[in-house]
Amino acid sequence: MVQLKASIRATAACIGRTNGKIEIINISGGARPYTQNLYLDEKEVYSNSGLKAGNYELVITDSKNCQQRFIVRVNEISCPINDYFNPSFGEVWNIPKADKSGTLTIYSKSGVPIYQMDLKKDTPATWNGIDKYERLEAGYFIFVIEYEDGDVLKGSVTITL
Repeated sequence: MVQLKASIRATAACIGRTNGKIEIINISGGARPYTQNLYLDEKEVYSNSGLKAGNYELVITDSKNCQQRFIVRVNEISCPINDYFNPSFGEVWNIPKADKSGTLTIYSKSGVPIYQMDLKKDTPATWNGIDKYERLEAGYFIFVIEYEDGDVLKGSVTITL
C-alpha cells in the first residue's frame, strides 16, 4: 500500500473573518502528478486561502488514484482592526460581523467607555460615531468586542470630522 505524505501549514483566521489559509508545502510518495481537494462540512472548498476557522479535510490523490486524507485545523485568533470613517458626511462604521453573538464597547483613548451595543449572530451592525451622551467627537477610539464564547476582538476606530 502506497502512503502519500505532505507538509501542511495552516494560518489562523481572524475572529469572524475569512482570511485563514492552508498551505501544502510538499507532497511525497505515490506517483506524480498529485491533485488536492479541500472540504469543509463535506462541501468542497475551491481555494486554499480566504478560509474561515474550522476543521478541513484535505484529500491528496496521486496519478494512480491512491488517496491520503488529512484533517487540517484553521484556528481562530483575535486580530487588531483599525478603521477610519467620517460620520459628519453620513458615513458609518461597519462592525465586523461574526457567527456568534457578543457585546461591542467603545472606549475613549483614556479608557472611559463611551458606547456599548449588543451584537447578534450573523447580523450586520453599524456605529455612527455618536456616544452615549449623543455627542459626535473627532478622535481615536478603542473598541473591544467580547463574544459569548469568550473570544475577544480588539481594534481602533478614528473619527474625522
